[in-house]
Amino acid sequence: MSQSVRLYRLSPASLPAEEELIRKALTPTLLLILVVSTVGLVILGIRGGTPTTILIGVSVVLAALTVYVAIWSPRRMIRRLRMCWESYELEIGPDYFLRRQGGLPDLRLNFSEVRAAEQISQRYLRLIGKQNGLVISIPQGIERFDEVLAAVSLVLPIKSRRVQEWQKHRLLMAAGIALFTAMLWFNSPKLVIALCIATSAVIVWTFLWIRRNPNISRKVKLLGWIYLLFLTMCALKLLVAVEDLMPSHGPR
Repeated sequence: MSQSVRLYRLSPASLPAEEELIRKALTPTLLLILVVSTVGLVILGIRGGTPTTILIGVSVVLAALTVYVAIWSPRRMIRRLRMCWESYELEIGPDYFLRRQGGLPDLRLNFSEVRAAEQISQRYLRLIGKQNGLVISIPQGIERFDEVLAAVSLVLPIKSRRVQEWQKHRLLMAAGIALFTAMLWFNSPKLVIALCIATSAVIVWTFLWIRRNPNISRKVKLLGWIYLLFLTMCALKLLVAVEDLMPSHGPR
C-alpha cells in the first residue's frame, strides 16, 4: 500500500460501550414509541371511523414489530454491530476517504465531494457528501482517532454537534407518527385531505431515503416495504374524505 494511503480499523476495546448504548438507549426509546403508537392508533382509528380491516392490519403489524423490538431486535442489533465492528475499515488516500464495512457497499468520498464534517462529542465523526445519503460515519473508537481528526481538519473545518443521529431519527419517527395520528383523529374532510397528502409525502420520502441510503443494509431496506401499508391507509382515508366533500345526488 502506498505511504500516502492510511488504513484505520475500529478498536475492539471500544465495542462494549456501543453495545451498552443499544441496551440502554436505542432499544428502549424505539420500544416506547411503538407501544404508544399502537395504543394511540387503535383508539384514534376507531374514533375517526377508520375501516376495521385496515385498522386491524396496521395494529397487528405494529404489535408484531413491538414484540420483535422487545425480544429479538436487541440481540440482532448487537450481532450486527459486532460484525460491522470487525469488518469496518477507513482508508484515507491523497484525495479521498473510503469506508468499507461488511454488508454494505464501499462508500468513497473525494475531498472535493465532502460538503461538511461534524463531530458528535465522545461518539463519532461524520463526513457529509454533497449528495443526499452519502455520509461516512467514523466512530470515535477507531484506532488513532486523533490522526483521523487531523486529516479531516486539513480538508475542511469540523463543526461540533450534540444531537446524535439516532436521537434525530427517533424524533423524526415520533413526529411522523404524530402526523399520522392527527390524520386519524380529525374528521373535517378538508383537514383530513391536507393531512393525508402531508403524511403520504413523509412516508414516500422516508421509503425512498431508506432505499437509496448506502449506509443501510439490504435486509433493513426490505423491511422498508412495510411503509406501503401505512401509505395504503392514507389513501383509503383520503378517498373517504373526498367522498364526504362531494355533493350528494340522492333523492330529496
